[in-house]
Amino acid sequence: MKKLKAINENEIQMMYPINAWKGYILERRIPMGSGRKSDGLLYIIGGKCEYFFENGDSFTVKSGDVFYLANGARYEMNIITERYDFMAVNFFFKEEEGMCRSENFGNMPDCENKFLKAISAWENKHMGYMTETLGILCEIYTQILKNSQSEYMRSASREKIDRAREYMHLHYADEDMSIAAVARENKLSDAHFRRLFVQYIGVSPQEYLINLKINRAKELLAIGLSVSDASSQCGLADQCYFSRIFKKYTGMTPSKYRRDFFE
Repeated sequence: MKKLKAINENEIQMMYPINAWKGYILERRIPMGSGRKSDGLLYIIGGKCEYFFENGDSFTVKSGDVFYLANGARYEMNIITERYDFMAVNFFFKEEEGMCRSENFGNMPDCENKFLKAISAWENKHMGYMTETLGILCEIYTQILKNSQSEYMRSASREKIDRAREYMHLHYADEDMSIAAVARENKLSDAHFRRLFVQYIGVSPQEYLINLKINRAKELLAIGLSVSDASSQCGLADQCYFSRIFKKYTGMTPSKYRRDFFE
């Protein structure tokens, strides 16, 4: 997910609405056209449609989705329901200041009323309707920005946890291995790292680390290593603690576990 650029007061002038309308298309396939003449934001009221772009991108949009169509984009449409209903606000947007590639921003039902207001303002054409439509357009864009940044942050957090797991798999047996060290490696505070880990993995990082050690110890015991060697190689050098924790997780002592493989 790419990060979008926020709009400040000066950059609002980079957006220029050209129409706002509600429409529908019945089930059919529409071949690729010559290319869009403007940027456009769509709110999907109902139905489902597949878009296949000249650059290889493809999106399936459905009820509640907000979809951006870039100026100049060429695409084929395949309406896969009996009817495809949508609201559209078309505009010009200076490419380097905002979005430049078509994108489905997913389900955003809180934007429906904003699209309805934009269409109402455009259709009534009362004094100041262009300014009103522009203001609503910026509200929609700001909502997209907030949602996209939230998704970006969730994705970035997940990447950090995935990297943390990789680090734990590589270093679980190191003498100086600790949850605090893993958190530091990923530039997170200890407390924040623990919260994120539980959120994405479902267990605490300490629990995850111990499971790595115990599973490795079981492998080593199963191939004939002594209890002391197995405990040392999995990063639990204190044999008393190793035996206690091993029994807690497996239901038997490491000595019995080893014997069971060679009797």
